[in-house]
Amino acid sequence: MNTNMYINRMVKRTVAFLLCLITFFSVLSFADCSVLQLAVQAHAEEDLAVVSVAPTYEKKFDKKLYNALLKELDAQLETKKFSKKANSFFRELLKLEVENYPQWRTVYKDLPAPKSYIRENLINVIPLIGKLKLIDADSPEGRVYVKKSGFEGRTTIDGKKSNMVVLYRDPKKLDEYEKADQLGTFAHELRHVHDRACSKKTSFPTKALRKIILEGAASFHERFALPIETSFGGTAQVVGYDDSMFIFKCDRNSVYPYYQTIYDVLVYLAGYNVVNAVGMGKSLETIKTAVLKNYDSDTSQKLWGLLQNLPLMADDDIVESKKAYHAVNTIFSLLMLRVKRDIKKLDKKQPEKIRKFMDVYRNIKMKVLADRFVYDGEEFNPVRYGDWGITDACLVDKIIASKALPVLFKDKEMNRQALTEMLYVDLFPYETSYEFGAYLPPTIAQTEYTFFLQNGKPRMIETFTDSMDYGVIFVCLLNSDGTVSRQADYLD
Repeated sequence: MNTNMYINRMVKRTVAFLLCLITFFSVLSFADCSVLQLAVQAHAEEDLAVVSVAPTYEKKFDKKLYNALLKELDAQLETKKFSKKANSFFRELLKLEVENYPQWRTVYKDLPAPKSYIRENLINVIPLIGKLKLIDADSPEGRVYVKKSGFEGRTTIDGKKSNMVVLYRDPKKLDEYEKADQLGTFAHELRHVHDRACSKKTSFPTKALRKIILEGAASFHERFALPIETSFGGTAQVVGYDDSMFIFKCDRNSVYPYYQTIYDVLVYLAGYNVVNAVGMGKSLETIKTAVLKNYDSDTSQKLWGLLQNLPLMADDDIVESKKAYHAVNTIFSLLMLRVKRDIKKLDKKQPEKIRKFMDVYRNIKMKVLADRFVYDGEEFNPVRYGDWGITDACLVDKIIASKALPVLFKDKEMNRQALTEMLYVDLFPYETSYEFGAYLPPTIAQTEYTFFLQNGKPRMIETFTDSMDYGVIFVCLLNSDGTVSRQADYLD
């Protein structure tokens, strides 16, 4: 079988299928009653005392931080002559980032504190802007702009300043998520202004590496305008060769998934501060040096060589390339091996760091690694990338040794299985009693877990608030075979 014969068909069928998140597996049910009824019944029939694990992060709006940063923002805006609409975009973006950025911070090792992050990426960018033009996409000018450029935003360097053009639509015609989406575009262009020194001065060995550092960064950062979600909504991009392909996805208000994914890998291996500094004009060699320091020369050299073997993403969002496919495959292999090494180095005397790493690790599985599909002679099927079971087991060992979490079940194997289930993630909707499905928790930090025995059978309940502020409950059945059944519903 040749990829040329099938990949376009797959983009129309499998990718659409994937991004619409129509599940390709059956969700096993526990009983002919609702999940909520089951949970209540289970508590009434419990055989052992319930063990609960409380969330470590509660989503809330930090009004004090917002008011302090709003004063700084307004002071900067007073030095400019932007339109009222543009000023409102800055203020609305500030509000969204104060509310949503802290959630994202729970799934990365070293993102900066909210105050310093928002100052750097929003407030301190304003002095670097020369002209800022917002164009109504539904106006004659907007329609011409879209037809000519194909972009919703563009940033260009003009001497010592940067000029921004951003399309927008009348907020009265948009729902809250659509409003946030276009503010994400605004944040994307602000990130380009932030990275203007790199865009202007840095010499890149390949065009693809330039895209990773610049467009990957802008896509990485614009996500923080929205809450973190388990599902994906961005446009898919594909790297394929022979009978296999990687499908890159991004969050609903971001773009360039291929470049963003590799940027995300660099953030993990080199550290956020290092990659961020490269965007501000530091040498590309800084990344190599940081990876060398964090790991070893072999990792640093291999990664750098692989980065230079990545081609540009094609206009049709498909790259059919043996070189590209194997480079991506090897980059992910490097990442997995280094994640496992980092788990082994975790200090059991620092349980809070191990608890934090649980979310970092889970996020890599959920949002960093691309999905891999392999052709079986009839169709492309999803293939679990690598042996995450072994890596899960390493992290579970650390959790138990450090007592980062309490003993969930007296039976040691059931205890391990419950911890493994906390680390589990998939991206597909589970059936509910409503017309729409529910997704697994986006983070461990925001989820409350309850563990108990019902009629001798271990069960686990997950409750959390999703990105639409709906209460969600999952009831999971653990069994001796190591399999897990899950049933979901929304809380009234």
